[in-house]
Amino acid sequence: MKFNEYFKLRDVTLNITNNCNLRCPYCFENNKNDLKMSIENVEKILDKCYENYLLTNDGKFPFVVNFFGGEPFLNFEVIEHAMKYASDKKYNMSFGVTTNLTILNEHMIDIIEEYELGILVSIDGIKEIHDRNRCNSYDKVKENVEKLINRHLGYLIEARMTILPEDVNELLNSIKSIVDMGIVNIAPVPVTDVFWSAEQLMNLYKNLNIVWDWLFDIYNDNENKKNITIKFIEDYIENVLMIPLNDYQTKVCSAGTFTSCSIGVNGDILPCHQRHAISYKYRDLVMGNIFDDNDIKEIEFNNGTISGAYDCDDCIARSVCKGGCPSENLTVNGNGNKMNEIQCMINIVIVTVAYEHQLNLLNCSNIRSHRLNILAQNISLLNYLFEEVLTKNPTTQEYAVSLLTFYEKIIDMEDIILPNFNEVLKKVVQQLVNINKEIMDMDKGKINEL
Repeated sequence: MKFNEYFKLRDVTLNITNNCNLRCPYCFENNKNDLKMSIENVEKILDKCYENYLLTNDGKFPFVVNFFGGEPFLNFEVIEHAMKYASDKKYNMSFGVTTNLTILNEHMIDIIEEYELGILVSIDGIKEIHDRNRCNSYDKVKENVEKLINRHLGYLIEARMTILPEDVNELLNSIKSIVDMGIVNIAPVPVTDVFWSAEQLMNLYKNLNIVWDWLFDIYNDNENKKNITIKFIEDYIENVLMIPLNDYQTKVCSAGTFTSCSIGVNGDILPCHQRHAISYKYRDLVMGNIFDDNDIKEIEFNNGTISGAYDCDDCIARSVCKGGCPSENLTVNGNGNKMNEIQCMINIVIVTVAYEHQLNLLNCSNIRSHRLNILAQNISLLNYLFEEVLTKNPTTQEYAVSLLTFYEKIIDMEDIILPNFNEVLKKVVQQLVNINKEIMDMDKGKINEL
């Protein structure tokens, strides 16, 4: 197939260098080298990808371009040129970068500010942990974060916090240390391609509860002015439903689908940004080359299955799992479509904690996150359905009044009902319609008898 025949892109990741100035012990990349993407090639790639994006999108929402490495700031000239080029061409694009943030100067800050470059910075928590994991870079990262915040660019920064099993007991302290830096958007991510013992998983459960309790204390603190966002909490509250869906939801990762791809320094198209500097099965994952786009092949990397170590049909994490990370599946199992056991267990732990805490949103007095406020309203609607409608006798007037109120709430909230909540509502409402129809048929039967 040709590039435009297969892809319907919404975003692209550009692996602009395979080189990195750090050698972190847990890094998944095992084939770092000095290759860099050129200015000429990045222009061609942006043109081709944006042309593809416009074929199936009206341009209402920006086309997302993410810069990845290695360490992308080692090739900052390409980042700068790409954003200027897109601006000059009037492309509707937004840009982000994943970086260790050990490299930063005033010119870079000027460019970050001019183009509002989103920054996902790797910070593993407290200094002791970060320095052990990330080559003693804590002080430099903190200094550079402060430079950005002093330029009022903190809103562009999100911290990506890798959690190793041996560091779980410092989870809350690590999150607090990042907040103290001035970063309020944090994405803690447990590593799932290393072994976790039963004790470490229990520690994860215990410390996740501590983090949730701490955060909900903040949501109830009327003096708090910070909009602190812990990504896995918001993601899991949104996806953990009060009643599970019968059908599997969409993929958790767009890698390997036609809406997303990753392009390497030499133009190779891969399904996942993590695989460009990994030698294992590299050639098997190459879908083609952006500079010769007449021979694009589909690969079996992320076909949406969630077959794994447990019985997925009965798994509490089914609604958020969706197969986990296909890249880590490939590394651990040699198959991107086969869930690895560690991912299964960690998902179960995180989902269990989310189930135990999600209703606490209904009682929070100072939620500053727009997303969480919408989540709270969605949960409140479902709670009303379960507590005020489904508990009543369908033949009573009390039930009819509650049901009418429920329908009115749906109409009032039409614009903010989230897709996964909407799926549950549709299933339950259809059951209610069937119940009410049966009652009406029974009543008609009684009238006919008279």
